Amino acid sequence: MELSVVDAGLWVSVRDDGCGIEAAGGAREEDGAADEAGKDTGFGIVGMAERACSVGGTLVAGPGAEGGFRVEAVLPMGERAGAG
Repeated sequence: MELSVVDAGLWVSVRDDGCGIEAAGGAREEDGAADEAGKDTGFGIVGMAERACSVGGTLVAGPGAEGGFRVEAVLPMGERAGAG
């Protein structure tokens, strides 16, 4: 996990070095979260992106450049938060 203050606000990146969500047979990026049996368990990445957007931020998720999976968000801070 990495955190950094950037011009647009707070940048957060979470990455793993696993086989990635698609290779593991899990939910796709556009789907909600799923358990091992493929049963829908929540809003997953879609919900995280909607929450980031609701405060004026952005979120991207997908395969990492060197394998695994990554989620990166930029969230506004201070007076910019919630302006989106």
